[in-house]
Amino acid sequence: LQQKYMEAKAQTDYYYEEYKRQGELTIENAASIKKMQKAKSDYLSYEAQYQSLKAQLKLLNVDVEKIEKGDFAQYFYLTAPISGVVTRVNANAGIYVNPGTYVFEIVNDKQLNLELNVLEKDLARVEKGQKIVFQTLNSNKNFEAKVERIGGTIDDEERSAKVFATVENPGQQFISGMYINAKIRIEEKNVYALPEEAILEDENRSMVFIEKDNQYINVAVTKGITQDGFCEVIQPDQQILDYPVVIKGGYYLQSVLEITE
Repeated sequence: LQQKYMEAKAQTDYYYEEYKRQGELTIENAASIKKMQKAKSDYLSYEAQYQSLKAQLKLLNVDVEKIEKGDFAQYFYLTAPISGVVTRVNANAGIYVNPGTYVFEIVNDKQLNLELNVLEKDLARVEKGQKIVFQTLNSNKNFEAKVERIGGTIDDEERSAKVFATVENPGQQFISGMYINAKIRIEEKNVYALPEEAILEDENRSMVFIEKDNQYINVAVTKGITQDGFCEVIQPDQQILDYPVVIKGGYYLQSVLEITE
């Protein structure tokens, strides 16, 4: 490549001078316009080759000024486009690499992409900017991210689309390729809620026990959304707000009440 570059440069310089000479002769009517045009065509052709080879060498970070002084490079560096960790090596010393073949795979482990599969039926509820709460399979710790991009295609087999987010990874706690469990918070609101085990079922109604005047009293409730071990209580009775609610042991109280009745 360096040899072709020097040859193209030499030819470009030669035909440039020839083009100028033919131009001067044409002005003095000593040569035909046809010869001047031929000289111009040759010059532009070699100039294109010269500039193309120069661009290729610069892409390889080879100093073309040194080459023009006769100092040919014996090797050059492959500069990684990003900083990170080499996760895959596809070459060894002496191997010939075809154009388009990757040599190394590098992952920027300081910042990773989160890739979620969202079912087609739920996709309309997902929007950019929504909060994502996720866990890795080997930890119960919650991590957060935000929806940044929604994929534009649906997988034919699973009927799902990709949703993407970026995750900061300063402590290298995530590794590329890890599986995660994630939830996208499509709506947030403040509600009254109780642990699921505090709400009991009695025939066709839901109820809780409260402690009032040293007695346990059952109060009917209307359940809403259940999530993460808690159940929403819609428009709770004022007594539930004013008195302690039995969180554990409710089924025992319920059985005692049935025996008493």
